[in-house]
Amino acid sequence: MVPFISKNHHDSGEEESNPSSSPATTIRPNRSYEIQRIFCYFDENGDGKISASELRNCMLVTGEELSSEEAEDAVRLSDSDGDGELSLEDFAKLVEFEDEQEKDKSLMDAFRMYEMDGRGCITPKSLRRMLRRLGEDRTVEDCTAMIRQFDLNGDGVLSFEEFKIMMQ
Repeated sequence: MVPFISKNHHDSGEEESNPSSSPATTIRPNRSYEIQRIFCYFDENGDGKISASELRNCMLVTGEELSSEEAEDAVRLSDSDGDGELSLEDFAKLVEFEDEQEKDKSLMDAFRMYEMDGRGCITPKSLRRMLRRLGEDRTVEDCTAMIRQFDLNGDGVLSFEEFKIMMQ
């Protein structure tokens, strides 16, 4: 959908989706200043809001092509007060949401490395095979015990959601 806004700005490449549908986002203090600086850079006219046009222009400067429609969609999906522009809070939620999307993508890539049986879950056998590739020799029983620690529904395998919890 929309590339991450600060991708080439501050080493924070991220992905897509609808931030307004996620739970309230809390900005990490160490990120707050960085997000504010990016926001001010994108807010070309200094009115305290980022329009779709400003978003698109800044994305071009960073080397990311964003169509008018994509910019309008990003603003529409993130705009909390319906004025057609992004406030600093809207922008911060979008950035944090994009961070979460990128983390999920990275975790899914890792999950697929362990999930070798094509079942959409990590089994004790697939975990054992992956650990062997990584130089750790474990028994199927060891792997079953490892999975059991994070197997929330007791089905003997790890779903992606359970894997995400394990990786936190």
